[in-house]
Amino acid sequence: MNTNSEISCDVVLDLVAIYKDGYASDDTRALVRSHLRSCPECRRLYAEYRVSQDVRASIPDLPTTPANGYTALARDMRSHQLLSNAAMIGVMALSALVGTWSLMTLLSEGDGEDAK
Repeated sequence: MNTNSEISCDVVLDLVAIYKDGYASDDTRALVRSHLRSCPECRRLYAEYRVSQDVRASIPDLPTTPANGYTALARDMRSHQLLSNAAMIGVMALSALVGTWSLMTLLSEGDGEDAK
């Protein structure tokens, strides 16, 4: 996540729905746009949001509640972000375990050769 932008990723996640729907002020649009240019993770989440909204719009007679939808969107985007982070940590932990096991196997094989 980018922390060098004028606004944080959490603020962008809160604003992305009104930004996409055209309800944000000029200043808010400029801040969100600037952040999206500099933050690949938020850019990816925004792209996913746009696709999900296009799919949602294609479903006829789907009730819409903008205020609740924006709250749910921010929550869903944070949940997705947390799941992505958890998956990354899991992969790193598994890699560390495999690396440790490989090292231990090599060391134990080396000990066996010295005893001969």
